[in-house]
Amino acid sequence: MNFELVDASRPELPGGDAPRRIPVMAWYPAAEVSGEPRLYAKPKEFEHQVKPMREWLNFAVEDISGILAAYKSMRTNSYEGGPVKELGKVPTLVFSHGGFAYLQTNTVLMEHLASHGYLVLSIS
Repeated sequence: MNFELVDASRPELPGGDAPRRIPVMAWYPAAEVSGEPRLYAKPKEFEHQVKPMREWLNFAVEDISGILAAYKSMRTNSYEGGPVKELGKVPTLVFSHGGFAYLQTNTVLMEHLASHGYLVLSIS
């Protein structure tokens, strides 16, 4: 699940007048799932998050086109839109991926934690 928090008390950085926007991607235990597992990055996410990051790092490989192509079709073990499993109070983890990374960084870890009852919120 993706959503956005807005903090109207702080301006967006750098130097803007618009309120601060905080993109969030959530992983949680689902009651049931159906359909196809989520892509690692949807087309828009790939273009704005994954591709620039991979090109910046360059993986010490001259031609990263094959690596980028693999990321476009890679599926996770997560499903979108599943109903939340009723567990009562659950441990919650807010994950910050660190500089120059993106919301999907460490997806495998997020899936693992959610499969053990955690609500995980990755912020950008």
